[in-house]
Parts: sequence; structure tokens; C-alpha cells
Amino acid sequence: MTYHDQSVKVPDYTASERQTVFHTTVADEKLYGGAAGGGKTAAIVAEAGTLALEFPGIPVNLFRRTIPELKATIIPELNKQFGAYIRAGHMKWHGQDRYFELSNKSRIFLNYLDNDNDIYRYQGSEMPIIGVDELTQFPQAWIEYLITRNRTSNPEWPVIFMAGTNPGGVGHGWVKSRFIDPVPPETIHTIHLDEGQTRTRVFIPAKVDDHPIEKFKTDYKRTLASISDPQLRKALKDGDWDVFSGQVFREFSRGVHVVDPFTIPTHWQRWRAMDHGNNNSVGWFTQDPASERIYMYREYRETEYKTIKEKARNIKQFEATESVSYGMADPSIWAAGQGNHATGKSIAQMYSDESVDWMPANNDRKAGLDAVHGYLGIMKDGYPKLQFFSTCVSMIRTLPSLPYDKVKVDDVDTKADDHDYDMLRYGLMPFVTPDTDDIDTYTSGDEGGLLY
Repeated sequence: MTYHDQSVKVPDYTASERQTVFHTTVADEKLYGGAAGGGKTAAIVAEAGTLALEFPGIPVNLFRRTIPELKATIIPELNKQFGAYIRAGHMKWHGQDRYFELSNKSRIFLNYLDNDNDIYRYQGSEMPIIGVDELTQFPQAWIEYLITRNRTSNPEWPVIFMAGTNPGGVGHGWVKSRFIDPVPPETIHTIHLDEGQTRTRVFIPAKVDDHPIEKFKTDYKRTLASISDPQLRKALKDGDWDVFSGQVFREFSRGVHVVDPFTIPTHWQRWRAMDHGNNNSVGWFTQDPASERIYMYREYRETEYKTIKEKARNIKQFEATESVSYGMADPSIWAAGQGNHATGKSIAQMYSDESVDWMPANNDRKAGLDAVHGYLGIMKDGYPKLQFFSTCVSMIRTLPSLPYDKVKVDDVDTKADDHDYDMLRYGLMPFVTPDTDDIDTYTSGDEGGLLY
């Protein structure tokens, strides 16, 4: 919808064919983009502004990761589309609080979300309209918290979550899982919730050829063609969600590394590994003594808080009919003060009290990364040294989606969903010859009598 104030067209924006599909598609959550240059920011700003004009008094919240990104993208696009409206006195910028106020009392808030604590600045807010530019730059937990704010007590206002993005970034895996994988593009995906409720999602793909300005398309195609990194070029040019710039485990392939479950011979050794936390990740492994190939055959992943007693009970249930030789865990669970504050017991001791014992894993991150790369490699028989049962759905989703850290370039980005990866490297490190200079020494005593 376009509004006119005499000679003022607002927003000053002409949608392309793909942008029109985005604007006219109705869903609770809409994702637009995929490839670079498809006009994502323009589409989000246009829809946000149109909704602010159409529904007097409505708050519209737009997000980028940082304030500099807001200044570089969202604010220039708002000034471009609404410049004449602003100059006509119908839209005022409140710089200290970072929002535009329209003459109909609607407000467009420009927000940032750059760390865990930032989300609590929006606690208690009602945000009927949320627009996020570059969605894959955000961890899943932050966005899911924002979506809990995506509500209104005004029955006349719509409730919409919309976003634009390219492949890649710390949120690549969860965005792909949420919007790309479940159904084909432009298909409404209906999620059935508790008490008979539903929520709908849709992905609208766009590429540089869908940009409405011909000169922009020509210039940007030339820019994309000059990118030397083939992964980045393919992700940005084609919107390919299976590859992206900065992808850590490019060698991972579902067709190679994932196998159907089979009956594990009783004489094969079994062990488990754990990355402890609220997003607790536990994996079980076995090794074929003939080929020395390792299989991850089971996973247990928590997505909500559980007590250690509950987690231990679940682990024991999984192992009720099998013999597990040992378990490797993050050494931090032996730290004092991290378990029961009343008794002083460590997390490791609390697990041991429930008859689930662990040994401290080698937490050398560089060696762990090398180990995972090595075990994903191909052996002489043409198959990799490590394969995953197809039932390990979380590992299969998160491992190939991990990006490198932009600062510590030889490590994964710990802001991404790295819980399964950490568990995996703990499970593999007993088979790697360690560099003893880089390994902490653990002794009995404060660690509850466990020996390394």
C-alpha cells in the first residue's frame, strides 16, 4: 500500500515481482532473501513503514545486530523511502531514543541486539510488528525471546514477524532448519502448537536478478563474480543454503557421513560424551574394531532446563540394556561452585551421586577441531572414519552449519550452536595422541575421586 500526501509518495518504493510476493504473502513469520542483492532491507523497511501508516499508534520494531549496522542500512533506507514525508513534517526522528514518530502516533523503533543481556531490555514489551535484517547474524535463543514479545493487546492490530537474510553467520543452522528445510519455498508451513493453536512460516527466495534497478543488478553481479571464495560466491549469488562463507566443516556430506541405524555387535566398545549446560548435549559412540571406524549412534539433547538428577535418569534409561565403558565431559563440570551451592558439590559429583560417572575430556580446542576434521576424512576403503546414525538429527543439523569465529579464525564461533560439536570433540579426543604440554592435569580430591 502506498500513501500520498498531495505530491508526497510514501513509502517512495516500487516493489519488484519477488518483493511483491513477500508483501502479499500472509504468515505469522516471513523470511525474505537467500541471495545477496534481492532488496531485502528495502522490502522490510517498506512493509514496516506501510504498517505504521495503516495502523495509527502501532509500534514497529526493527532490529540489526549493532548500532553501526542500523546507521549503515536501516536508517538510510528509511530516509530514502520516507525522506519527503519527513521533510513535509509528518515524521519526526527522536535520536536519543532511536525512533521515528509519524503524525498518526505510530512509531518505528530502531533496535540492536548484540549480546545475551540486550534481550532483557525488551522484557515486558509488546511488539506486534518485528522486522529483523540479516536474521542469520543472530543466535536462535535471542530471536525466540523476541518472538515471545511479538504480541499485542489491541485486537485491531496485526501481529507479524518478518526478516531478511543471506546464508551464513552464527544463525545459519537454526534459520535453515526453521524456514528452509521443512517445506519448499513459498509454501506456508503450519506448525501445530499446544491446545490446538497453530503458527505459520514461509520463506520467499530472491536473487540479485530480482532487484528492481537494472544498474544495481549489473554492478552487483560484477561484484559477486569477483569474489574469490567459491563458497561465499555461491551462497551470495545463488542463495545456496548448503554452503556458505566461513563454513567450518565443508567436507560434511549427508550422503557420506550419515548411515541408517544398524544392530551394533555386542563386542564393540561403547562410550559417551557430554557438553553440559541448559542445552545439554550427550552422544553415544561405538567403534568397529576391524575397520576402526567410529559411529555416533545416539544423541540426547535438552532444549529446556532439566535438573542434573533428571538428566542422569534419562542417561541411565538410554543405557539400561547396554554396556558403556566410560564417559567424557567438559572439564569445567569439576569446577568448584558450579554445582550445588549448598553442599559445595561439583556438577561431576552430582552426576556421580546419580551413578553416572564422567572423566575430564581434553579441552584443547585446536586439537579438538583437528580431530573432528580428521575423523570426517575418508579412509582407504572409501568411507569416512566417522559416521552418524540418521537418528542423530541435532548433530546432523548443527555440525555442517557451524561458522568460523571472525576473531579466533582457527576455532568455531562459540556464539553459534556449538553444543553438539563440543560433545563430539570430547568423544573423539581419547583417540588422538595429545600434546601433553597443552593438557591440564586432573587429580583426585576436589574432583570427587575421579581419575583422568
